[in-house]
Amino acid sequence: MSNKQQRSNHLFFYLLILPTFLIICLLTIYPVIRVISLSFYKYNYISDMNPTFVGLSNYVKTLKDGLFRQSCINTLVFCFMALFLKLDWDLFLH
Repeated sequence: MSNKQQRSNHLFFYLLILPTFLIICLLTIYPVIRVISLSFYKYNYISDMNPTFVGLSNYVKTLKDGLFRQSCINTLVFCFMALFLKLDWDLFLH
């Protein structure tokens, strides 16, 4: 098979996966960008149609919240316990 034919085959396969790649990018990248941009605004979806820019105050308020800190600690404890229990169980079975 010649180099030109290989290149044309590669191009054909890339063109076949292009629509799927674009759809996946649209369905993942756009929502992430939208969520990040909305996190800088104070916005009430029910009654307020004009969001007000608050900058990083939403993040500051979240980081100061004790419930958020406790939920992060609980998540870390759960992850480490699950990891260590899984490793112990796997080592025990082998």
